Amino acid sequence: MTSHSTHGKDSIAHSQQYANMVSRLPITFQPFIRQELRDWPKLFSCERTNVENMLSYLNSLDGIQFGRTFARVRAAESAMGVASWNLSTDSQTIQNTAKLARSSHYEEWRGAVDEVFRTIQDKLPVKAGFAPAANVHRLVLILFPGHLPMDRANIWKEWTGTGREVALTRSREESSSSCSDVILGADANGMLQLLQSYAHKPGYDTEQLWFIDAASFDRLLPDCSYLSYLDLRALREMFLDKQNWVQDDLNDADAMIQSLRSVDIESLCPLALKGKLAAREFVREVFLSGNGATVYGNSFVEWSASEGIRRARPDVLIARFGLRNKPKPLMSVAVLENQQKVYALPDIEDPTGSALDSQILANYIWRAANRYDEYSNALCICVSDALSSAYIVAPEGHALLEEPAPIEVLRLHELLVDWLA
Repeated sequence: MTSHSTHGKDSIAHSQQYANMVSRLPITFQPFIRQELRDWPKLFSCERTNVENMLSYLNSLDGIQFGRTFARVRAAESAMGVASWNLSTDSQTIQNTAKLARSSHYEEWRGAVDEVFRTIQDKLPVKAGFAPAANVHRLVLILFPGHLPMDRANIWKEWTGTGREVALTRSREESSSSCSDVILGADANGMLQLLQSYAHKPGYDTEQLWFIDAASFDRLLPDCSYLSYLDLRALREMFLDKQNWVQDDLNDADAMIQSLRSVDIESLCPLALKGKLAAREFVREVFLSGNGATVYGNSFVEWSASEGIRRARPDVLIARFGLRNKPKPLMSVAVLENQQKVYALPDIEDPTGSALDSQILANYIWRAANRYDEYSNALCICVSDALSSAYIVAPEGHALLEEPAPIEVLRLHELLVDWLA
C-alpha cells in the first residue's frame, strides 16, 4: 500500500527548469502556472503529471509554434488592455478574476484560453506520451442514507435518460442492514469488504480511493482519502471566523485568502488527514472556494467530490449525503456566518430540504465526472436506503444494464467487487 508524497525541492527544481518558458507565457497564464509550481508538494499525483506534461510540451515548441499556440490569447489580452492592469503574475487572486470578468472581451479571452488547453491536450499523447486511462474500471457510488425522506416520484428526475432505475431487495439475513451497508460489504467486524478488497490491490495508492461524507462514518475504513464534514468542524469554524471579517474591498478578500492559505491547519484536522499533505491542502482550497462547503454538509460533499474528480481522478469515489439544519432567520449566506455562534436559536434539522438538496447535488457529481475521458468507462450507482432503490449509469455492455430487476443488494455488491477487481 502506498500514498503520494512530495518534497519542497521538487517545486524548486521544476521552477528552475521552466522559469524561462513561463516568463514567455501570456500575462493571464502566468499566475496559474507559477502557483502550480510553487504549490508542487501540495498537488495530487494526477495534477503533477498533467502540469508536467503540459509544461514539457510547451517547452518543446520552437518560437513560431509557441507564438501560434497563444496568438488568440495575446490578441484578447491586447483588446482588454491587460498590460496596464497591474495583475498579479505570481498567483491567482480575486482581483485578477474580477478584472477579467468585468472586461467586455472576457468571453473572447475565455474561448481563447479553452482553445489552448484543448490544443495541448490533443498533442499530449504524441508529445508527452500521455493518454487518459479510459480503460480503467472506475466507480462513482453515491449514497442517500435512510433518514433522507426521498420522494419516489421525483428522486431520479435529474437522471432521466442517462441510465436505469432499479428496485433493490434484501434477504432475510440482510434485512437489518441498510442497502448501502450491504453494497459496501459491511461485515460483523465493521469492515467494508468492497473497499478493503480494493485497497489491497497491488500498487494501491490512497489517492485512488475517496470517501466523502456529510456525517462521520462508524465503520472501519481502509487507508484512503476520507473527508468527513463533521470531523472537520474545528477547521470549518476557524475558516468561518476569519471569513466573517472580510469587508467589501477585494484587497481585504485577497488578504484573507492569503492568510488562510498560509496558516498551519494540521492541528485542526482529523486523524484521517494526518500525514496527507495533498488531501489536507485540498480541504483548505475547498473551504476557500466557497459554494457553501463550510456551512452545509451536502454542499461540502458535492463540491469536494466534484473538485476531487477534477484534481485527483480517483478510481473509486464514494459520496454520502446527510442531514443539514434549517437556515436560521436573517442568516447572511453571502458572508457564510456560523449559525451556531451568531444565532441563539436552537438548531432544527431539515430532512425534507436535505433530501431535495441531495438528489440535485448527486447528479452534479456525475456530471462533473462526465467531463473527463477517464470516466468514460466508469460505473455510477446512486442508492436510496429509504426507498430501497438505485439508479445505475453503466458503460455499454455492462452486466448491470441487463440484470433483471429487482436486484439483490448482495448481487450488486458482488458485481461491484468484480468490476473493481
